[in-house]
Amino acid sequence: MKDSKFESYVIHEGDRPIYTTTSPSIITKDGVVLERFWQHNGSFHSGYEGLWKELLVRSVLLPFRYGLDVGHRKDRVLVFENSWSAGYYHWLIEALPRLIALRKYFGLLPVAFSGRLPNNWFYSWLRDISGSKLIDYSGRGGILTAGAVFSQNPSVMSEFYREELLHFVEFVRSSILDGPSDFNVPRKIYISRKSATHRRFSNEDVAEKFFEKCGYKVVELQKLSFPEQVRLFSDATDVAAIHGAGLSNIIFMKPGTSVIEFIQEPDVEFTWGSRRKTHLLNPCFKGLADVFNINYVPVFSKLDKAALNGDVKSKYGTLHADLIFDKSTMCDEI
Repeated sequence: MKDSKFESYVIHEGDRPIYTTTSPSIITKDGVVLERFWQHNGSFHSGYEGLWKELLVRSVLLPFRYGLDVGHRKDRVLVFENSWSAGYYHWLIEALPRLIALRKYFGLLPVAFSGRLPNNWFYSWLRDISGSKLIDYSGRGGILTAGAVFSQNPSVMSEFYREELLHFVEFVRSSILDGPSDFNVPRKIYISRKSATHRRFSNEDVAEKFFEKCGYKVVELQKLSFPEQVRLFSDATDVAAIHGAGLSNIIFMKPGTSVIEFIQEPDVEFTWGSRRKTHLLNPCFKGLADVFNINYVPVFSKLDKAALNGDVKSKYGTLHADLIFDKSTMCDEI
């Protein structure tokens, strides 16, 4: 799919491949599967320039620095994480769908877990769905096993497997939404990032007042549990938010609902991605909306250059700087 301001993205029909290694394998903390001390193609992002070299170097350094867990060298294990799984987007859109794709093995083979979590709620959930067969090697650099079973990692963030995502959402809905809840769910929500350290509206108060006037409920997702976030998005008809990991929850929205994403106006200097070698914008949420038949509206916003301090720029880059909310751009969107 192409758009003049976005990178292209790919939606595959069906499920992604599942691989099985049958010889001794090292599972690194980054989710790289090394079979006979070489990488197994498909266990990590491969579409970014030079990334595989970085991961292979880390695959040697991390076990050397933190040690290798050899206590499960006779076990064949399920692998589902990658180097970015502590980030909510990667956890929800990449890691967990890969895990649910292996659900026929739950209770039969242990799940290898490196300790990367976006929040602690998921730890007990992993233990439950794995039938308590959870190998936590969070204190080590890797684990030596008799073999690994894993669903192919997407080559880039903007590569989606429709059926696998649908299976994951169905699994979550059946395990979370069927339970009791007293959580009051608003129909129209505006996701505020005012408590974040970056990628906020520098005039957040103006944005909140605007959306409240339009009938939206202002929500800070970090104050909600994962089940509450699932319920929130499952019943929402309209969601508006700055580009950020919280928008990953749109996968729980119903077809025909609407999402507004505020995203930085493309600029050769200020939206340059060194890994991706382009100034075009990340289409991850645009692609997810397409997968789940959600109406997607991008609102291109100006960078607040005055708020672009050195710490944010050096740590996150200009792609993660604060934006300026301009209600005049919203006339046709609300």
